Amino acid sequence: MEITPHTTRYTIRHGECDPLQHVYTGSYLRLMNEASVEAFQASGMKMQDQNKVWIPALTYFDMNLPLHQGEEIDIEVLPVSSAENYLSFDYTFRRQDGTVTTNGSINWRLQDPSPAKEAQRTSQEKASPPFESHVPEPHALTTPPTGVIQHQVPVGWCDISQEQVIYSARYMDTMVNAAMQAGTTYNWTWERLHEVGFVFVAKKQWLAYLASAGLSDQILVTTWLARVRRSTALRQYRIHRVADGLLLAEGHTLFVTIDMHSGRPVRIPEIFIKDLAEHISPDG
Repeated sequence: MEITPHTTRYTIRHGECDPLQHVYTGSYLRLMNEASVEAFQASGMKMQDQNKVWIPALTYFDMNLPLHQGEEIDIEVLPVSSAENYLSFDYTFRRQDGTVTTNGSINWRLQDPSPAKEAQRTSQEKASPPFESHVPEPHALTTPPTGVIQHQVPVGWCDISQEQVIYSARYMDTMVNAAMQAGTTYNWTWERLHEVGFVFVAKKQWLAYLASAGLSDQILVTTWLARVRRSTALRQYRIHRVADGLLLAEGHTLFVTIDMHSGRPVRIPEIFIKDLAEHISPDG
């Protein structure tokens, strides 16, 4: 059955915003997924088809302008192309005055949710669809440095969807928390960033969903900085299941550094690069 274009109107809520008063990175993915579910339902389709589930195999979004509590937005879902067991959607976040704040794309894949049946497939095979897609090619993973940060969390009841797979936004949440832990480990806490007067803001996000963790699984996020430029930094992540080392997800975040007073891009301080030297890939 063909998916038709669909628009969802949504009001940004207080709990979806971070300490910068912007929508959380993970909340963007939640909103894209909610709009996708509505698009599926409007076209008479379900997220689960017998023993298989539609998984957001590769997600990308570019946050051009921040969203704040109380803003009413339209999320437009536009089908791009399809093939057997694959769908590709584009997404546009639009304010009521017509301003586009965010663009994104998701390649959906219908798959068996059992991690064991996905374990032998490579990330490239699982993420790359055999049809037209507007998801930019993800960055190649760089060599992890000696100072990687690892963040382990259990999968809880609230992390599992109706289709009994982990929400993709949950993977993204663990990535964000691991990034914050990296800053704390190297003594660049939220408070210190405020004192110096700059902050890292996520601009572009990629997430490759390779397999689903299960309820009560322990998952381990490994993260490092792939490269640091004048006012941007690319952070990379890998998520494994602790019990058997199964690769569950990979991700990349492109951050920009913003002056907290002017809101304009600012150069990353040399002291920051020096302090995190062992956390930056030797490739970068």
